[in-house]
Amino acid sequence: LEAEHKLQDILDGRTGANDSDRIMAGSALYRLLSRHGKPAEGFAALARAQALRAAAHPYDPDSVEQLNRANETVFTPAFFEARGQQGDMGDGCIFIVGMMRSGTTLTEQILAAHSQVHAGGERNDMMDIVEILGQDLNRINSMPADWASKVGEQLHAAMFKDAGQVSFATDKLPGNIDYVGLIRLLLPRAKFIYTLRTPQDCALSNFEQMFASSVRFSFDLKALAHKYAWHEDIARYWIEDCKLDVYDLDYEMLVNDPEPNIRKLLGFCGLPFEENCLYPNEVKREIRTASVFQVRQPISAKSVGRWQKYEAQMQVFTDELERQRAIIARRKRGN
Repeated sequence: LEAEHKLQDILDGRTGANDSDRIMAGSALYRLLSRHGKPAEGFAALARAQALRAAAHPYDPDSVEQLNRANETVFTPAFFEARGQQGDMGDGCIFIVGMMRSGTTLTEQILAAHSQVHAGGERNDMMDIVEILGQDLNRINSMPADWASKVGEQLHAAMFKDAGQVSFATDKLPGNIDYVGLIRLLLPRAKFIYTLRTPQDCALSNFEQMFASSVRFSFDLKALAHKYAWHEDIARYWIEDCKLDVYDLDYEMLVNDPEPNIRKLLGFCGLPFEENCLYPNEVKREIRTASVFQVRQPISAKSVGRWQKYEAQMQVFTDELERQRAIIARRKRGN
């Protein structure tokens, strides 16, 4: 009780604390109150802390929507028909994409347990390539004919640089969902695993993390709903419109029934089943994501449905998600 009062005083600003201290107090109070049977009060403290961050680092929905439109303009089915074989034909690159906190780290850890896989973690290769393009995907159409093969060869080499003699290497940067089309151009034989999770569980897991200021969609429930809907939109575009080789990996199905789903995952990647993959918690490697604690534990479904404890508080997210999905559906019909 004493700790609760101290944290509340800091969050309320009664101690002269700066915003950084108030944010940390709100996060700590959320966890303390939630553990002691006060989820609503805990969530309110977290929301106040995240509101401070959202005010300092506002989310830009227009940039997210513009990137989706740029992808759909450049990477059409006709584009892949005409240029789909221009990249480097190296095998073995696996990209794990999706929303943050959707199971990407667990998925890579499962693959890392395989004797033929080098786990690369969250690589910056694609961010560097996009930077070379000046953040403008339209510039791809003016690049020399051999650009894709040269850059693809460099990308393949970078992913395998520290891989030893294995045949597969992964990149699990979730945001690469926005660059699946570009990756497919550079590496026509790349495999894509799209991890998806119940939206509310995914949103709660993002909202309760104190991510860096660059992950500004995670500071606000409406921003999270916007980001989720538009990331979902581009994922469906790659799969349904462009017919790219993307594997849907349902997080809930995976953790509730691991073995058959791990067998399917490995089969998609072109890997034979190895029993070690059932025990990703036993893989000893450095992990630099917020999921580091979870993946050190045996595969478990205990986080499934956790959002329901905060259902009333998460209604803002649920309502905005449906609104954004409706906007996207109208846009598709307009096309």
